[in-house]
Amino acid sequence: MALKHAVLGLIVQRCGHGYEIGKRISALLGPSYLISPSGVYGALGQLEHEGLIVAITPEAPTEGERDQHCARRTIYENTAKGDEVFKRWLASSITSSGLARNELRLKVAVSGPADIQALLQSLEREELRTRQVYEECQAAMKDPGRDRDTWTGIASDLAQGAGLIRLKGDLCWMQKVRDSLLMLLNEQMKSPPAQWREGFDFGRRTSMILVREGQRRARSGRDVKRAR
Repeated sequence: MALKHAVLGLIVQRCGHGYEIGKRISALLGPSYLISPSGVYGALGQLEHEGLIVAITPEAPTEGERDQHCARRTIYENTAKGDEVFKRWLASSITSSGLARNELRLKVAVSGPADIQALLQSLEREELRTRQVYEECQAAMKDPGRDRDTWTGIASDLAQGAGLIRLKGDLCWMQKVRDSLLMLLNEQMKSPPAQWREGFDFGRRTSMILVREGQRRARSGRDVKRAR
């Protein structure tokens, strides 16, 4: 599901053929996020079936191209429906908390400057949910009644400890994303391009996000003081 929308986002940015789209998404995400060609072509098939993109059938190759064994590739471009679905996905909640970071990575990778507010909305929900899971895992690990003397107990500690480290890493990464997006949003607020202002009050909505972020950080500071 997430890969399908990421592929759609790349087509919204610029139409292209399947191989080129696969190369673009791999370059954006790097070697730590493996995407198979079959996954990309499967996503293209789903998107076309759902009416989110259309395939532009290439013209027959010229005689010179045939001599050089050059095949013209099918080009995909998004529909108006596809554009709307992509925008909704960027701001949507993620259904599986275990895949939160992976889907957020896809959203960030295929987004544009005009999508920052939608990304912040999605990030806020996933950061809250991840923090809740992290705190539950911490509490479980600190339970004085846990079995720490048998192999079963030790193995459980090791396995759950891996989950705790992963969640902590997720939270650190989400905070880095948040700080970067807020910095960019501040820059946009100073001088937003005209096309980003069309259709809504850019300054008012941006100010509301920044005020809400200030309130969130103030609450976090109070929570830390109480914990001490």
